[in-house]
Amino acid sequence: MPDPRIKVAYELATRELDAQVVELKAIRNRILGTLWITTLITAIAAIVGRLRIPAGTDNATAALPGWAVWTLMGLSIGVGLSTLIALAPSRDWREGPTSSQVMERQRLGANESDILTFIASEMWASYNQANKRMLDFRRSLLYVSIALNLIQVVILLTSLAID
Repeated sequence: MPDPRIKVAYELATRELDAQVVELKAIRNRILGTLWITTLITAIAAIVGRLRIPAGTDNATAALPGWAVWTLMGLSIGVGLSTLIALAPSRDWREGPTSSQVMERQRLGANESDILTFIASEMWASYNQANKRMLDFRRSLLYVSIALNLIQVVILLTSLAID
């Protein structure tokens, strides 16, 4: 019968990796939200950009200056790229040991306690660290995307305020 402490360590490690999966999904959902906001900002800019001020006169000018249009386009591309990178699947993501790793230990003569110790200590710890680095990177992409959205709003409002 395996040591109860090993079973507790196994359960804790399993819960921690499950929490990482939930966090990865949350980051992906949030970064999709930033892409949606960028789409909304782009649509507003396109509508405003098509307006002429003052309307119907010979000297009508576009509501958005060229520099604002190009800046907004560049920022939109930045949000799109950060979203694409954050949503891309990763071969390095680990959810736990594979059945072949466990079966290999069993084939080598390990008992249940040794297998649980191997899983709880060696495998989960390394997987946890690898997943943490990936989550940190994707979280950074989310923050970059949010910052680019804020800059887009500032550029849009500034360009409308400048005569």
